[in-house]
Amino acid sequence: MLRAAICDDEENLLRIMQRSIDTAFHRAKFACTLDAFPSGTALLEAHQREPYDILFLDIYMPNQSGFEIAKAVRQQNEETLLIFVTSQDALVYNSLDYRPFQFVRKGKSDSVTTELAAVTRKLVHYFRENEQIELDLGVGERRSVAYREISYLKSSLHYIEYHLSNGECLRVRQSMADAKQQLESHDFVQIHRQYIINLRAIERISVTNSNVRLYSGELLSISKSHYDAVMERYRLHKRETT
Repeated sequence: MLRAAICDDEENLLRIMQRSIDTAFHRAKFACTLDAFPSGTALLEAHQREPYDILFLDIYMPNQSGFEIAKAVRQQNEETLLIFVTSQDALVYNSLDYRPFQFVRKGKSDSVTTELAAVTRKLVHYFRENEQIELDLGVGERRSVAYREISYLKSSLHYIEYHLSNGECLRVRQSMADAKQQLESHDFVQIHRQYIINLRAIERISVTNSNVRLYSGELLSISKSHYDAVMERYRLHKRETT
C-alpha cells in the first residue's frame, strides 16, 4: 500500500488538508495511508524509518521550511512525489530544483480543499497508469505491461488482442467481460462490443462520424449503445487530468 504524509505548522489547515485528501482517495477507491505532521523534524524521522511515496509540504514554516525538508528527502531517494503548498507564488520558481509533482495555493479553506482534491485525483491517475497488468500469453509465457502502454483492446473470437503504444499486439485467451473487469479501475472505456480503449490514447473524438482517433493514427468506431457513456467518461477524464 502507498504511503502519503502532510506537513504544515498550521494545525487547522493540517486537519482540513488531511480530511480533503483522505476523502479524495476514498472516492477514487485508492488504497493509500495518510499521516499528518506539524513539524518537519517529525516528518523526516518517520520518512527515514520508512520512506513515503507522496509528501504534501508547506513551503514556509518557521523552524524548517518545505524546501529544507524536500532537500533532505531528495538526498535519501528520488522517487517520492512532492506537492508544495504555498501562499507565495514567487516561491514556486525556487522549488523547481526539487522536481515537484504539483503545487497547491494556500487561501480560503474551500479553495484549498478544491485544489487538493484536484491534485489528489491527478496523483491517483499517475500511480494507476504506472501500475502493471500481467498477461497470460499461453504456453507458460507471461508478460507484465504497464496500463499506460496499452492503447486499446480488441475482441477476436475467444481471444483479446492487447494493442500497445509501440505497435506490438499481445493475444490473450480471455473474454471481453473479464478484460473489462480488470481495467474498470483504470482509464479505460468500452466504445464498441469489440473495443475497449485507453482514454489517454485518444487524440480526438469525432461527434459527426462517431469515432475516436488515437495518437497512433488509428480510427475506431463508437457504437450508439456506448456513445453517451464514452463521452461522459472522456469529459471526466479530461477534467481530472488537465
